[in-house]
Amino acid sequence: MFLGLAAIMMPLCSFSQSSNFSIHAGLAFPSGEFGDDDTDDDDSGLAGVGIDLGGKYIYQLDKKGLSLFGSADLILNGLQSDTEDDLEDNLEDYYDWEDINFYKYINIPVLTGLNYTYNVNSGISIFGEVGLGFNLLKVTTMTFEYDNEDGKMTFDPSTKFAYKIGGGINFKNGLSAELNLLKLGEHELEGETKYDGDTEDFNDYRELNISIATLTIAKRF
Repeated sequence: MFLGLAAIMMPLCSFSQSSNFSIHAGLAFPSGEFGDDDTDDDDSGLAGVGIDLGGKYIYQLDKKGLSLFGSADLILNGLQSDTEDDLEDNLEDYYDWEDINFYKYINIPVLTGLNYTYNVNSGISIFGEVGLGFNLLKVTTMTFEYDNEDGKMTFDPSTKFAYKIGGGINFKNGLSAELNLLKLGEHELEGETKYDGDTEDFNDYRELNISIATLTIAKRF
């Protein structure tokens, strides 16, 4: 996805000296209910610290520092290790599931909005951003063994409205440091469970209100 985004954006950057494309990577910290570790609460996401990879294109609107931006990210969060242990004990005790491989959360926010940059001096500038768009949530398949047969839970993808606020520092060497708070929508986990030759649909497995703080380092081109 990001190679494709880069292929589209890089030619655009060449048309204007005030435009730039960047790629970034860093950590993704679940916040609020998404990072809550209460396994008895269906609103708890149980998510642990993950990674964020993405790209961003900026087009400057005027010489006072106002720009438009478009961005796409891939954010991966697994479950907290202690939470996995608790869930595994519960599923083994009540459902006789074994060899459980838990699901992971993949969020893909695609956003556009405004960027304002202020030049502190010849080597450093600071910026703030506000963006709107949508988020695609994909939950990976959870596998297990039941009665000596393989089983799995698959989850339907979900797309919701998303927004972010953030800011950071640009350095003269082409690197940037950025902190963002992303609100990625309220998602109901639905899908199906397959085991022992049977298939069962499930609704409202968890109701996720996804909030993530990202801390990333970017390279501008």
